[in-house]
Amino acid sequence: EAVSLLVLRIGTGRKHQIRAHTAHIGHQTICDGRYSSAATFHADGLWCARNFLHRYRLAFRDACRNPRQVVDKLPADLCAALAQVRSRGSSGQSEASLRLWLEEEQLLGWDELPGLTS
Repeated sequence: EAVSLLVLRIGTGRKHQIRAHTAHIGHQTICDGRYSSAATFHADGLWCARNFLHRYRLAFRDACRNPRQVVDKLPADLCAALAQVRSRGSSGQSEASLRLWLEEEQLLGWDELPGLTS
């Protein structure tokens, strides 16, 4: 089974925005009982116990209009699920990006996250 690890940035906080948009293009989030078929949901549940969706970074302005940011590593259960994924890429970029999420002690800001080249 092929999966993709995506880091997405959204402009609004609309309910189910990421889940609905990724499902619309045929790439449902892992273990998503609402936007994937029952068979896919069951198969995903064999290796990931919950919806694989994590808010890594939350940025906002406080009441005084000062910018604030909170970042949070992947929780242990999602790290355990992600550790079962293997890279198909031959360039090493995919494997390096995967390791970043599994092993990174210092959380990176949005602009510091590595992207894959085409």
